[in-house]
Amino acid sequence: MSGCSGPKTRRLICRVWLSSASAYAYLPSSWLRTALDRAAARIEGKFANQPQVQAAIRSTIGRTYYELGLFPEATMQLEKALDLQRRVSGPENPETLGIMNNLGNLYDDEGKYAEAEALDNLALESSAACLVPRIATR
Repeated sequence: MSGCSGPKTRRLICRVWLSSASAYAYLPSSWLRTALDRAAARIEGKFANQPQVQAAIRSTIGRTYYELGLFPEATMQLEKALDLQRRVSGPENPETLGIMNNLGNLYDDEGKYAEAEALDNLALESSAACLVPRIATR
């Protein structure tokens, strides 16, 4: 079933899994928060054997919490997503770098400037390591 683990499948699972949250997008943010809280609580056991899917879902939930201004919840989800994504894909993977960027922005907005700078520097080093071999082979 190797065809079930690609980026399109992960995006589809994220959309289906969070459909209850997106259905409430036009409703008060308290309703959206309830849907997000429920989705976040159900992730742990549901996708234990699919860490990349779990990382994608946590990243989506984290970004949504962030947009709602719920920084502690966003931090928890994005940190877990980053940990999972790093273990599965490594630090130079574009999805890993995207989560690092989102988490760095969140840290900055929270006033955690040292953490934001450290993460941004790590993301820069990882992306440079990823790009240098591509540039050298051209």
